[in-house]
Amino acid sequence: MENKSIIDSIEKVIRSHDADWVFSAKDFSRPEYDPTTVRQCLNRLESQGKIKRIITGIYYSPRFNELLNEVISPSISKTAEAIARKNNWSIVPDGETALNILGLSTQVPSQWRYASSGPNTEYDIYGVALSFYHVRSREVASVSRKTAIIVQAIKAIGEEKIDDRTINHFSQSINTADRNTLLQDSASEPEWIAKILKRIALDE
Repeated sequence: MENKSIIDSIEKVIRSHDADWVFSAKDFSRPEYDPTTVRQCLNRLESQGKIKRIITGIYYSPRFNELLNEVISPSISKTAEAIARKNNWSIVPDGETALNILGLSTQVPSQWRYASSGPNTEYDIYGVALSFYHVRSREVASVSRKTAIIVQAIKAIGEEKIDDRTINHFSQSINTADRNTLLQDSASEPEWIAKILKRIALDE
């Protein structure tokens, strides 16, 4: 397959995702694509200004904010997810990061931290620290991603501070499928967390 056809295919995939999607060459892996060619195509798209490199091998589509008169920085959480996919890691945001992702904290973390099945490592993402710390794989892959984020947020808030308003906020952030998953995953959590997960799933 000629490079132009691959580039066209890559651009089509990029357009099919949300505007804040962050990606690597691995996200365009196809049996008929040579990985080296895909990386070359991404480099070409970058040189054309159609995509922008965040760190080595990780890209996003730059969006211009006319009100601020500047290019919007990439999402840190989406960047973390792209890095994890590229390296075959399972990751879970830790407490403060989870609260921010779920909208329970308006304070932007000075450091975004994730538990990871990969090694301890840290990146500078446009002046924001993004760090991964190693834990056993089962600690980050035993439940669904949504459940894992909610559990970390619950731990950060603390059992005594979980009130009806917080339960409602959690409940509003999930869909029917998530509710069923929360109920299933609650069986593997400590009793106090399991009770809260059930309240969130049943919106009680």
